[in-house]
Amino acid sequence: MQGLLACANFRCHRRRASFCVVLLVLALVTYGTVLYLTRQPDPRIFLTPRPSSYRKKTEFFEWQTSSLFYPVSQNTTGKTTEELCRSFPREVLQTIQPILRIGHSDVGKPALEAQLNSVSACLDNLIIFSDTTEDVTKDHVSIDVLADVSQFYRQESSEFRKNYDALRKEQLTGRPDTSINGKVLDKYKFLPMIERAWKMRPERPWYVFYEADTYIFWDNMLRFLDKFDPDHPLYIGSPSRGRKRPDSGARSYFANGGPGIVMSRGAMKKFLERKVGTDGEYTDAPLSEQWADHVVEDCCGDSVLGWALYFAGIPVSGFWPMFNPHPAHGLAFSEDYWCQPILTLHKTKHEDVIDLWKWETERRQQDMPLLHRDLYDFKRVEVAGAVEDWDNGSWGKFSRSWKKIDNDAKASAAKTAPDCLAACQSNTRCAQWTHHGEECTLARSFMHGLARKPESTGTLGLQQEKYVSGWMPERIDKWRSDHSCPKVQWVRASITRVW
Repeated sequence: MQGLLACANFRCHRRRASFCVVLLVLALVTYGTVLYLTRQPDPRIFLTPRPSSYRKKTEFFEWQTSSLFYPVSQNTTGKTTEELCRSFPREVLQTIQPILRIGHSDVGKPALEAQLNSVSACLDNLIIFSDTTEDVTKDHVSIDVLADVSQFYRQESSEFRKNYDALRKEQLTGRPDTSINGKVLDKYKFLPMIERAWKMRPERPWYVFYEADTYIFWDNMLRFLDKFDPDHPLYIGSPSRGRKRPDSGARSYFANGGPGIVMSRGAMKKFLERKVGTDGEYTDAPLSEQWADHVVEDCCGDSVLGWALYFAGIPVSGFWPMFNPHPAHGLAFSEDYWCQPILTLHKTKHEDVIDLWKWETERRQQDMPLLHRDLYDFKRVEVAGAVEDWDNGSWGKFSRSWKKIDNDAKASAAKTAPDCLAACQSNTRCAQWTHHGEECTLARSFMHGLARKPESTGTLGLQQEKYVSGWMPERIDKWRSDHSCPKVQWVRASITRVW
């Protein structure tokens, strides 16, 4: 009996001990959990910050950038183009493929000559696509990017067939044909140049497509592209309104070809990918053939390119005003993008291009990109009084940064240039004025403008209406001093911010 009681007591104690152990473990776990949840970080430990993608997005990237040029800037006086190109960081040409799109009609013209002696002068790997294969200069040969698709497009479009065949005949006979419309052929180059660029130079991180009258600030462009992943599908440029989807009515946007188009390696791969059958054969047509009917009916090749990319799931990343469709003389200076970098311009006068390139070369800084504000000092013409045969306002209607002053009674009543000047002087917000015919325009933004001859009006065209312009230099200088740029405003991509 005592043995049985002893065994019973032993089992009882063992159950109690097990129960106590379980309680102890639960208590320790609970205590540890409370400590973990209420712990304070050890001040000796540097916590890793969250990736920037987790932070609230602002309108601008907070980037620090540096120039890759060496020397960063230099005096251009008396130096040859070859000497100036020695500072260009040629190692980046392994990552960037520049493609210049021209036409036969551009060859021998001042715009192309200026382009090849400035913006494109230092690019050893430059590809020139055109509608003919010919010697552009002693150092450059253009490639007929339409040759591989000409038979197909000839069947699809009578206008293509007429102009392309006439161009071939002109080359064979050497006799100029003034009936050839190079603009008609230009829209057919966009899709073939994408295909051909990848075929010739595959796997480049970046492809930069531009025109004879595109100005690229390469120092800024290199700073900009260095901040993006080239394997992400990126289609970059100055956004323009494109087609609407027939199913939903949603608006698409495309990158304007004039200020330049940049495509990443990721975008090129995704865009050019073709379906493959079980035996490895392609089961769909090349890109140029797939979109041929759209090219025929559309006015512009950059529009069709954007539409095709849109359907490939690669929408445009709009970086206006850094990709700017205006020329240097047509920039409207105001608070809108005063502190934002400038990457490209379009249609800058060819006689200004080489001067702008040299001016840029002398102005580069190691840790500061060239800003829109800096371009104010390029060939500034602002003087007190009036300048005849000068137009500083016509580009304004094309720019969102143009700040026209409306409902000014004196301006509305001004019928002469002196009256227009007086109206601007009496309006403290006025930075410049323009008089043409009997119209007086005041603006609180300011631009350089360009020389413009009088226009003939009337039934016989005998009346001459002059352009007369003027500025308020003291007000402009005061405004500039009040608007410093403590931070560089690298804008984020947007399609609502459209020029």
